[in-house]
Parts: sequence; C-alpha cells; structure tokens
Amino acid sequence: MNKKELQVEIEQLIQSIRLHYSKINEEVRIPSIELELITAKIRKLHEKSIVYNHMHYLEEQGYFFTAQKPLETLEKTKVGIENTAAQDPHTSMSVEIKDEKLLVSSSQINAPSIEIIQPSEPVVEKKSLLQDLNSFISLNNKYMFISQLFWGNADEYRSSIQEINQFTTKAEAEDYLKVLAIKFKWPSEGEALESFFNCVRNRFK
Repeated sequence: MNKKELQVEIEQLIQSIRLHYSKINEEVRIPSIELELITAKIRKLHEKSIVYNHMHYLEEQGYFFTAQKPLETLEKTKVGIENTAAQDPHTSMSVEIKDEKLLVSSSQINAPSIEIIQPSEPVVEKKSLLQDLNSFISLNNKYMFISQLFWGNADEYRSSIQEINQFTTKAEAEDYLKVLAIKFKWPSEGEALESFFNCVRNRFK
C-alpha cells in the first residue's frame, strides 16, 4: 500500500467515526455497541496514522536505504568507512547508525571504495485488494439475511456490509460478527447464520 492509498483509508475512517458520532449525538446514553465500534476505529486510525507519518518522514530524507542489517554488519561498515576517512584527509563525511538503518551523507567522497547510496522508494508491504462482500451474496441470500438476521431492516444490513468491507483481515471481520450477534441476538446456529458467515469467510480467502 502506498502513501496515497493509506491517506484514503485514514479519510474513510474519519468519515466513519463522524457517522457514528452523528448517530449518538442526541442520545441520552451511548449504546455499548456503538462505543465499542467507535473505540475500535479510533485505535485503527491511530495505527494507520503512525504508518503514514513514518512514510512521510522517509520521503523527506536525503540519502537512505531501508534494508535491515544485523548490528554486527553495521558496526563493520562503520569501521571500514572511518578507516578510509582517516587515510584521506580531504574526504568529508558523516555516518550515523540509528534504528538498524544506515544513513550516509557526504559533501565530497574521493575514496573509490565508498558507494553513494541513492534515495529509493520506501519499502512498504503491499496488501492484495479484497473484493466487495456483496459479490459473494446472492439476491436470495440477501433477502434471507435481512429478514432473519437483521430484523427486516435493510439499512442495518447495508451498514453492516459496509463495515465488513473496510476490514483487511478475517480476524477483524470475525470480531465484528460477534458484535452483530449480540446486537441482533443471533441464534447459535441456523441456515441464514451459517450462509452469512460463509460469505464473509470467502471474502478473505
């Protein structure tokens, strides 16, 4: 995931939190279900904001590389550069080892054994895009889910599908299904319940 995609996710989370707030703004007391959802989304927003800020920091750096190296290897690299600098008094450089990343800046490097590390794009793990949950639900199943699992409320059904579509892992979706089960008092088993769970699981396969 690149920085722009992450920014879109952050904006969607903020909009979702605002939507929850608008629902409970005029309530005398905050429903526990809504409070749990808001808390989970705020925690997710905090985590994604940390990643976004780190990516922004990397873009502002001059010379760096993100490959992780053992501490022993970094120490040897540092010693090798210092020895070369001692042999050539006309070379001006600074070396800093921090958080297992090697940062090198130089105004003039004449020694042939020194390699200038050019700026590179930050290495960010790419996640595969998940399909819309609606693509796994047939029209007949949709009406069955609304009728038997969401008390005939199509708006609650659509809202729940939108929430699940925002999750990127099956664990997040399963936690949310537990919240729905409490909210709508789902039975422990049943055809509609099993079909709905299977549709959610298929989205993360």
